[in-house]
Amino acid sequence: MTDFKTGSTRRTFVGGMLLLPALAGLLGATALADDSKTPQSAVQYQNKPNGDKQCSKCTFFIPGDTATENGTCKLVVGTISPSGYCIAYNPK
Repeated sequence: MTDFKTGSTRRTFVGGMLLLPALAGLLGATALADDSKTPQSAVQYQNKPNGDKQCSKCTFFIPGDTATENGTCKLVVGTISPSGYCIAYNPK
């Protein structure tokens, strides 16, 4: 049984080592723009709503000074339109 445990542990270690560079590449692309936010392209951001789903109705949206002014997002980098939409949409 010792060999089985060693083999299983080795497989887990090697599998993790193969996965790390892929994860680093994905996270590195995000980190270039902002350490804590995702690029707009990664969440398929658009400046128009998707039906009744729009940024102003999302929990992650941080409004601008007025209801029609662009704001920001807790998850996505850059200026965000209150009438925009992305796949991270989460209704309030």
